[in-house]
Amino acid sequence: MAQEDVIARRYAKGLAEESRANGTIVSVRRELRILADIVDPRSGERHVPEFMRFLASPVAETSEKFALADSVSSKAGFGREVASFLKVLIDHNRVDLIPRVARAFSEMAGPLTGVY
Repeated sequence: MAQEDVIARRYAKGLAEESRANGTIVSVRRELRILADIVDPRSGERHVPEFMRFLASPVAETSEKFALADSVSSKAGFGREVASFLKVLIDHNRVDLIPRVARAFSEMAGPLTGVY
């Protein structure tokens, strides 16, 4: 397993534990898929390349990245957990892991919800 996959699984596990405790696994799973589509160039028309470029920019301030994350989260209808999680990834310079986290979360959510 690639190092990025190991790290992504750790993030996904933390988010899965929180969303399980809050009873929001299904909505978090759906929102992570949307977020993954926004950042993944393979997702087609949902992909927003400017979003990833800005988040990956070493010139942009973290506060500016957080403001953009808030805007995207609001427009996409993300709940508190995914909106906060996106900021955690931004803060740790791990936004590139979003598609991997979404896949890992989905794998973990299946047995918890019975929806695969």
